[in-house]
Amino acid sequence: MKYLIVLFVFLSGLHVSAQNAGVNRNIDFILHLSSVGSMDEVKEYSNTILSDTSLTNDQRDSLLFVTGWLCHLDSKSGAPYLMKVSPESGFYYKSRFYSYLEKMEKAELDSALAILDSTYESSNHEINQLLLFEKAGIGVLKKNKEAYYSTSRKFNSDHDVLRAEQQTLLSTAPLYLNMKRKSPVVAGTLSAIVPGSGKFYAGNRAQGLAALIRVAALGGIVYENWRNHGLTHPQTLIFGGLFSVFYVGNIWGSVLSVQTVWNEKQLEQKHNITVGLRVPVDAFFK
Repeated sequence: MKYLIVLFVFLSGLHVSAQNAGVNRNIDFILHLSSVGSMDEVKEYSNTILSDTSLTNDQRDSLLFVTGWLCHLDSKSGAPYLMKVSPESGFYYKSRFYSYLEKMEKAELDSALAILDSTYESSNHEINQLLLFEKAGIGVLKKNKEAYYSTSRKFNSDHDVLRAEQQTLLSTAPLYLNMKRKSPVVAGTLSAIVPGSGKFYAGNRAQGLAALIRVAALGGIVYENWRNHGLTHPQTLIFGGLFSVFYVGNIWGSVLSVQTVWNEKQLEQKHNITVGLRVPVDAFFK
C-alpha cells in the first residue's frame, strides 16, 4: 500500500509538471506573437487556452495577466483580461491598478472609481494608501469635493514616491476644485469700452494688446480720412467698415477668449492630476 501511495504522488507530480510546462510553452508562444505585433492573434490564442477547464487557478491567472499586460502595453485595452485575475494571485493588485489607469486615462471616471471601490483592501499598508490616493484623485477629477476631502484626510504613506504625490495632490487639488470661470459678459463689455481689455481680463494679455493696437490704428486712420476727406468719401467708408469689423470682432473674441482660457486651464490641470495619479502606480509595480 505504501508503494502505491508513493507511485500515485510521483505520477501526480509528473502530471502537474507537464501541465505547468504546457502553460509555460503557451505563455512563451503568446510572448512571441506579441513580439511580432500580432495582438489579435495573442487574444485569439489566449482565449483558446483559457477555455481549457483543466487549468488550475494559478495557471489561469498567469495567462490572464500576461495577455492583459501585453494588451495594456500595446493599445491600453488589457482591462478585460486583467480584471479577471483572482484576488489570490500575486498579480492581483497590479492587474487592478492598471485596469483602473486604463479607464482613468480614457476619462471613464465612473468605471475607474468602480474598479477601485471593488478592489480588496490589502494587508500591505502602502497598497491601501495607494488605493486612497487614487480614489482622492478621481474625486478631484470628478469635482466631488466631499469624496476628495473625506479620502485625502487619511493620507499617511511612508513610501517616498507616493508620499510626494500625496503632498502634491493636497496642494493642487483645492486650486482645481475651486477654479471659477470668468464672465463672458464682463469680458465683452470691457472690450466694448476699451478694445482688447476683455482679453486682458480673460488672461490673454498678448492677444488683448494686439487687439488694442489693431482697433486703435484703424480708428486713427478712419479719423484722419474723415477729417481730411469727409464722412462720405470712399476711403473713409472702406476704413470705417474695416474698423467696425475689427471692433465687433474684438468684442466677440473677448467673449470666446473666456471659454478658451477656461478650457485650457481645465485641460492643463486635468493632465497634471492624471500624470500624478499614474506616477505612484508605476513606482509600485513596474
